[in-house]
Amino acid sequence: MKKMKKNVSCQGLGIVAIAVIVMLLLPSGTRTASLPSAVLNEVPPAVLNEVISSWDTRCNASNSGAGSITGGCTLTGTRDVTASAYYARGSGSVTVYQGFVSKIEQASASVTSYFEVIGPPNTRVPLVFYANGATSQSRSSTGGSYGYASAAIETGDKSSTLYRVAACSHGFYDCVGSAATVGLPNAFSVQQSFTVSSNTLYAIVLNAVGYSNAGAFSAAVDPSVSFDPSFASSRYRYSLVFSGDASPAPR
Repeated sequence: MKKMKKNVSCQGLGIVAIAVIVMLLLPSGTRTASLPSAVLNEVPPAVLNEVISSWDTRCNASNSGAGSITGGCTLTGTRDVTASAYYARGSGSVTVYQGFVSKIEQASASVTSYFEVIGPPNTRVPLVFYANGATSQSRSSTGGSYGYASAAIETGDKSSTLYRVAACSHGFYDCVGSAATVGLPNAFSVQQSFTVSSNTLYAIVLNAVGYSNAGAFSAAVDPSVSFDPSFASSRYRYSLVFSGDASPAPR
């Protein structure tokens, strides 16, 4: 009986060893939850906001948190503008939309989330930033509108931008009051490689903005960040940690 117990114990140790090896080979997103809570708490929570401003202030709306809000007013009093911001599992999205020609109205949605590559110190780690954005606008003969969408990678303290991409659709106006947006495309789809320092905080900043003056608009952007495939041989030593999931907005 003693010999049998010894064999069972050895088998148990073998199973534990295999489990450890498998965990080290899993993608970082799978391993994030197994990191110490102190490490996970180093990454701040995501910050989300949605705001709608209308020619009729009774139709204004705002929210600080994940979710979708409606506001704005057509001439008949119908709410005609939506603004949405969501964030989960390291990826966010923002959308603004107005489908009816109306008086002056504006909507914005933003998500700022954070990430950090945890691993050996003083190392440059290659990542890839994927982002898709689209905008549109329509105008009447007496007014105009614009839709604007942008996505950026910034340092955690917002002091420096590593990469930014934007799109703009405009009628009589530029986007967000900047003449530099006039030459932007109305959509983008990017796959951008970049490097970060290990154990250093970075931010993903998303914005969608729409404005109408007797017009209509839409804007949306949806990005993600992952390890560069070229980093496969060393990736098991690192974990890509993101802000925790955002709770849905109260209804």
